[in-house]
Amino acid sequence: MRWLKVVIWPILLVGLLEACGQDYPKKPLQWREEVQLSDGRVVWVERTASADGMHEMGGPSGIKNEHYSLRFSPPGDAPLPAWESKYRPMIFNYNSEKKEWYIVSSFYNGCETWFELEQPKYPYIEFVFRQGAWVRVPLDERLVGQKTNMYREIDLEKGEPFSIDLKRKATQRTGAWGVVYQRIITFEEVQSEYNYDKECRHTTVEVCEEYSVDKSCKKKTFLKYKEGGASW
Repeated sequence: MRWLKVVIWPILLVGLLEACGQDYPKKPLQWREEVQLSDGRVVWVERTASADGMHEMGGPSGIKNEHYSLRFSPPGDAPLPAWESKYRPMIFNYNSEKKEWYIVSSFYNGCETWFELEQPKYPYIEFVFRQGAWVRVPLDERLVGQKTNMYREIDLEKGEPFSIDLKRKATQRTGAWGVVYQRIITFEEVQSEYNYDKECRHTTVEVCEEYSVDKSCKKKTFLKYKEGGASW
């Protein structure tokens, strides 16, 4: 597993503080969730979520090493292979025009994540099911404005009920989540609120690819801003 730390020249930022709080459950949470598609159909999907706990000394608690999965069996068809990612899914839907299932995940983790994802134009990652596999593609800009239809208030510490229906999802605290997680925002909103293309121009991310036995870094690489690289 790789660890990242951001280096903003000439200032070296200190890496993550060591965790000192209680970890979240290592065993993934599992539940079935009712999802309404844009064509009006209502389907059930199987989901999992897991993460490690982190509590900074004298600071706020948080999570790291997140992992999510989604499984779905289309009515009258073979089950889709499991989708897995470290980014929390916000939309699961079906494109009736292209006859493709797709998933959109959102991220808001700063320059290191943006660089790793090859400087996407929007703070989202889209996957489509093509030729028997989930494939990452550039965000379809026709999805701008589409609202999330996935359960967002996942309690990674205490767990979730086995079954989450549309009624329970309707009670989620919408205001507790930034707009980037509630719907796919416009490019104008990206530029004004999540402008990585501007904020990360003078940032370099130092990545440790391999650690030695004493946990010192044996192999480092650096990710930098690329002019005109925000193509995804």
